[in-house]
Amino acid sequence: MIDLTSALYLGFRHSSEHLSRWSQLTTGRPSALVEPAISRAIAKRLARLIGTESATLESSTLHLFWDFFGMLSKDRRCVIYLDNATYAIPRWGVERASGRGTRVISFAHHNPIELAGSLAHRQRGTYPVIVSDGFCTDCGSTAPLDAYQKLARRYDGLLVVDDSQALGVLGAGGGGSMKYLGAPTEHFVSISSLAKGFGAPIAVLTASDRMVREFRRSSETAVYCSPPSQVALLAAESALSLNDRMGDRIRNRLRRNTLRFRARLKGAGVRPLGGAFPVQTIVLDSRAAVTNADAKLHRAGILAVPRQLRSGQPALSFVVTARHQLRDLDFAATIIATAISPDYQVHFEPGGGSYDTFN
Repeated sequence: MIDLTSALYLGFRHSSEHLSRWSQLTTGRPSALVEPAISRAIAKRLARLIGTESATLESSTLHLFWDFFGMLSKDRRCVIYLDNATYAIPRWGVERASGRGTRVISFAHHNPIELAGSLAHRQRGTYPVIVSDGFCTDCGSTAPLDAYQKLARRYDGLLVVDDSQALGVLGAGGGGSMKYLGAPTEHFVSISSLAKGFGAPIAVLTASDRMVREFRRSSETAVYCSPPSQVALLAAESALSLNDRMGDRIRNRLRRNTLRFRARLKGAGVRPLGGAFPVQTIVLDSRAAVTNADAKLHRAGILAVPRQLRSGQPALSFVVTARHQLRDLDFAATIIATAISPDYQVHFEPGGGSYDTFN
């Protein structure tokens, strides 16, 4: 099977033989009581990578967004400005704040002009918090974070970004969307999962020293939920070490694979969304068309991701990783074109194994 469903973009697997040994999965102590030294060291490395002053770790972005917007909801001056196509998990955090009385104003996806108009008419004395994804896999483009951040700075507010897609993939050293855009990180909070690019089931919040201290003091999940497991921490440590040693080379390979797959699709008459990002999405006419194409691909040995985009459009997505072989991507693109466009007929044999081996 050629698997085009995994978001392990860099291909990091963190098998047991490549991780340091551990004596127990968890200490049983909440992170609010004691933060392991390895957790503090990883947080410092991630803050440097992303370009912020400080960072803190949790088990998932759900934990972090839940706590972060719970903290913001205590400030009655806070008004949240939400990009209306933001991913579900930050939206759940926003809904928590809304349920506690925080006002939420939506603006059109990737539209800083509409956002600027809303901010210009804000109530005096309010504290604007702009919320967006870093990279949108639905429309296949990076958010205009530099414009959002300028607005946050102009009105002495804050930009909060879910950068889970971009961390490890975009920007210098894999530092994410703000590094990719060359934007400063003032008035900025990044909440990101390492489970995609870095393949470690753990999440990080990075921001100013003051913001991280305030967050850690108010964190509820640090008291009531289990902390990241020792294995997750070791996987994050391994990922950052791999990134230091060979990250740029692997990102170059990932970009080569993505552009080759995209070119083969376009050459076969299929126009995917996604640009040079490894998630390539094809919008179809109906759910039935998605179901039929997905079934044909499965019979041909190709795994895809059936989706409904936030716009309501049915689509198939294909996730390229650094481990894919070019011959398999070529074969997959050809079969995808056949499955989507019945008039396009080809005969092509796949060429052996699908992956290189590196940890």
